[in-house]
Amino acid sequence: MDGSMTDPPKRSRLTAAQRRMVTELHAIAEATGMDFWNADERETHRTEFLRLALRQIVNARIINRYTMVDEYLTMIICDYYFWRRVRERTYRRLWQMKEFQTFNHFLMDETYIINKMNIVKAIDPLPSQVEAIINRMDALRNAIAHSLFPENRRKHMPAKKVLYDSVDIYTIDGVRKLESDFQTIRRAMEARIKP
Repeated sequence: MDGSMTDPPKRSRLTAAQRRMVTELHAIAEATGMDFWNADERETHRTEFLRLALRQIVNARIINRYTMVDEYLTMIICDYYFWRRVRERTYRRLWQMKEFQTFNHFLMDETYIINKMNIVKAIDPLPSQVEAIINRMDALRNAIAHSLFPENRRKHMPAKKVLYDSVDIYTIDGVRKLESDFQTIRRAMEARIKP
């Protein structure tokens, strides 16, 4: 006997709204083919299904981390050109200014991450490790954003896998390397962003 008949029902620590979100997350995961926990219910192509789910999850994380780095660089540049008040933690007041909107919509939105990095370096040099990580993340993001099969790109084809700093990005070691690199950038960037 597993005790399920005598144990009281487990109370959810989630609110009703959070339970609805979990339900929606499961539905979205199924709709997008990322419901890897259902692999055993598939009649065929389980391995391909799992590989695709893995790839989609890792690609989403790459894009997220790349976008965060882009945002950090943008914030440093905005802080250089636009004045935020002491202890003003957001840009809410600045977004009401036409100049700030124009700067962001027509300059920052149109500037590639490497160009933003070069602007930030011109303001104040970056540690060489941070610059190397940004370059590495940019190359990785470009590979996954511009190729359905990035392992077939010239840079990755010899290894037949997408390498990130010599580690297969579609492994736990690759994801951990990406996360470690991101934390290095986060610390360096947050030290430069005005409080």
